[in-house]
Amino acid sequence: MFGEGSISTVVVSSNPLSREGLKAMLRATRYSVEAEALNVSEAVLRLPERAGRMLILVASSGREGETIPVDLAQRCGETKLVLLINREDCATIPEDLCEAASAIVDQTVSTETLQQILELIFSGLTVQMPGISARWKPRPR
Repeated sequence: MFGEGSISTVVVSSNPLSREGLKAMLRATRYSVEAEALNVSEAVLRLPERAGRMLILVASSGREGETIPVDLAQRCGETKLVLLINREDCATIPEDLCEAASAIVDQTVSTETLQQILELIFSGLTVQMPGISARWKPRPR
């Protein structure tokens, strides 16, 4: 691992099997799953106020009509949003999710690569795998 200290995590997916797989993958990492949610709006509501470093990890097909109801930076300290999507669905991901994301990653990424991406975003980088979304504009830091 690159960084130190536990990071509270909310795992988001409308698919229970997907949520369980992500939680299992995170068990051996510093990303402590504190909650799970069916969609991003529900996940944001589950975040504690000004809780410091947080991760929202979203496995989404892009078809759930996801939106960000509040500005993550205002709601919590250092909150990172990571979208795991299907390449075919990248055009259907809402623009506000793309703009809020610290990383947009293909769902076929390996466990090791995903863990490295999580470390990179908490070091201040944004990550976009090639070909994921021409619309994605990283938010200003």
